[in-house]
Amino acid sequence: MTAVVVRGGKKFLVIAGDAGYGRASWERLVLPGVEWNRKETKEFLEGLRRMALDPDCEAVLMTHDPEKMQDVYEV
Repeated sequence: MTAVVVRGGKKFLVIAGDAGYGRASWERLVLPGVEWNRKETKEFLEGLRRMALDPDCEAVLMTHDPEKMQDVYEV
């Protein structure tokens, strides 16, 4: 699992990989079908959820997310 936080002033966005499949993963703590450590994966998703709920967070982008996302984010 990895995550990159991109900041621009107060605003930021998060790009996360191998922690889940999309928004449902961090919103409802839906773990992926294959993970190497359930406890650490859940803790990672909880961290993503905390960041996503921050009013300065523009987006949490999951690398396997099937939902359509906007093409450009500005922070």
